[in-house]
Amino acid sequence: MSSQEIESEVVQPSRGWIESGSGKLGKVYCEVIGCDNLPNLDFNLTGGNKTDPFVCLVYEDSIVHTDVLYNVLAPRWMPWTQRAFVFNIMHPNSQIFIGVFDFDATDPNHDVVGRATCNISNFHPGTIYTVQYNLHSTINFQKKIRGQITLRIRVEWESERAALLEGYNISTQPFHVAVVRRQFFRTVAYALTNEVRCSAGELTPILCDLLTIYLCQFVLQPSPYQLNLNTISNYITELWTYWEFTHINQFFWALILWKSHYTLYLPIPFWKPPPLYIPLRSMVAFAWGIALSRNLELFPSFVAFSVAWVLIATHDAQSRRPSVWQRPRGYFDLLGALLFNKTPRPRGIAKFHDHDRVRKFKKIEKAIKQAQEEALKFYYLEQANFESQAAETSMGTADLDISTQTSGGIIDMFMVPFIPILLPVQLWLHWFCRWFRIAKGIVLWRDSYYAFWLVTASLVTSFVFLWVPWTLVIKWALKVVVWVFLGPWMKLVDVYYYKYKERNEKTEEEIKKDLEEELKQLRNQWSGWSNYRKMMYEEAVKTKDIKEYMFGHYVMGVPRVKDEFDYDDPLPSSSAEPKDSDEGRALCNVNIVGRKHGQELFGTMIRLREKDMVEGDQQGCMQFSGENSEMDGSHRSDQSSLEGSRQEFQPGGTPKCDQNVIYENESDDESDWTDGEKIKSA
Repeated sequence: MSSQEIESEVVQPSRGWIESGSGKLGKVYCEVIGCDNLPNLDFNLTGGNKTDPFVCLVYEDSIVHTDVLYNVLAPRWMPWTQRAFVFNIMHPNSQIFIGVFDFDATDPNHDVVGRATCNISNFHPGTIYTVQYNLHSTINFQKKIRGQITLRIRVEWESERAALLEGYNISTQPFHVAVVRRQFFRTVAYALTNEVRCSAGELTPILCDLLTIYLCQFVLQPSPYQLNLNTISNYITELWTYWEFTHINQFFWALILWKSHYTLYLPIPFWKPPPLYIPLRSMVAFAWGIALSRNLELFPSFVAFSVAWVLIATHDAQSRRPSVWQRPRGYFDLLGALLFNKTPRPRGIAKFHDHDRVRKFKKIEKAIKQAQEEALKFYYLEQANFESQAAETSMGTADLDISTQTSGGIIDMFMVPFIPILLPVQLWLHWFCRWFRIAKGIVLWRDSYYAFWLVTASLVTSFVFLWVPWTLVIKWALKVVVWVFLGPWMKLVDVYYYKYKERNEKTEEEIKKDLEEELKQLRNQWSGWSNYRKMMYEEAVKTKDIKEYMFGHYVMGVPRVKDEFDYDDPLPSSSAEPKDSDEGRALCNVNIVGRKHGQELFGTMIRLREKDMVEGDQQGCMQFSGENSEMDGSHRSDQSSLEGSRQEFQPGGTPKCDQNVIYENESDDESDWTDGEKIKSA
């Protein structure tokens, strides 16, 4: 086939789709079209050997993969290959994690090409998106572009109102997926977190430490649970960037200086007047200021309103960005979906929409970011010089600040004695950065459903607080406290009930009795807390064991929230079209040829898979019998029934399908990777 014929054929509808996941809110239809500009990771002197790419997609409790294409740097997955997947949605804010790898038949550790994340929460239902993302590999918290990937995505909801209501459930607990083999563990972990993972027992301890340190320093982003001075330094730098949060600063300066931001068009017949630019935020702030100066009872209402006000302002700033791919969904669109369960008619987006404006805006943003980084470096340098001069004048030769001067991986080996001191500091910094990232995603409307509910709740709370007579409430609350707890009758409470004595007024026996009573109370409190912790620990252990038993021994967390520092946005070459167009109707024909049940577990005492919940098949659960003689036989029966449920992804293999259920080979033999149909590039 010629290049034109390949490009024409690759955009045709996929012939077979694989469904996966445990959700019931809706479906995400995702097709991997192709990649471009991939690095050659199989370089040899003859030049005939090239990268053998395959794509791993992780969404909530699902892991899927494409076929392997051999010896190609610009792969195209044809409609008859394994490239199309249907994900069942459990939460509307979930995103798709994408990892591209170079398949190695002899080496179980597949080379990393790059990764990306696809945020579908701002995708309109009823629209077919053909989006292209940069593949990147984060090295020392800096993204390095390693090619591009093209996807075709469509989101459909059973009921968008139900999806919005589910979006109200804000949870930072991740989904969990498991795989059978340890090399898959590293592959999926990279797609999720850009981190290298070494499992216990895979390598000797010394070799594992050396490999991890090398990869952390020079190849991949280090894990927050491994002590690394560069990680600590980058976390501190990231916290400084939140201090200079540009959107909030611009909002307040525009507010104070009465900058116009709202455009009003007057509908006058037979004449088109020029638009009016109104400083609406400044007018609202002025009105609130006058109201608060006259009546301080409105202050609680103003505080609640301010939360919604700031989020609406950031939404307006994001909506004015030149790139349509960086704009969030409108607040009134989501409100209409909540009230009427309807969304506006989707519109198409042409390729390179406003490309000149987007390119100019990105150039300005890049210059601002570089200026901020240079200013931060200058600040660190001046601080180090000041401390050095101060130390030399007072105590002699100054010690260098190792957190900013050290960047080598060999030095980290000598940090082992300091792990008990520095690792908790690094984990605390990671915790702060993670929550700042989550807050940033909500403020910038990347998590549009969370932001929508926060704005709505704040506006409703502000309206309710308007009618609360706060002066009267506070006055009567103080009266109740004073007349109940501070009156002279409290002496009678002491004499007849409490009988309080100070420590120096008590005898030795009374002091001993009081201490025993206090110790008993502490024991009861700690026993309750300890029992709660034991229950939580037992629940976690039980869930982990069942997941390992059902799906594989290597468990990973899939983030529910967007807790990455940088976001991946579609490139200007992306496009969108309504599904009811001529081409869209043809692309909406979905032929499900396989089913991979999700790994989410349901229930408390006996955990059930999504397969068991849907089909009512209880054979996949462990059956406990009261007779010891039947225990061994039931365990073997359960083990055989669970073999088909383990989520082992095998690039290049063609799974066997039987009544919409995919069964894959569970053998640990490495030859499984080379079996099945492979697609070779022309």
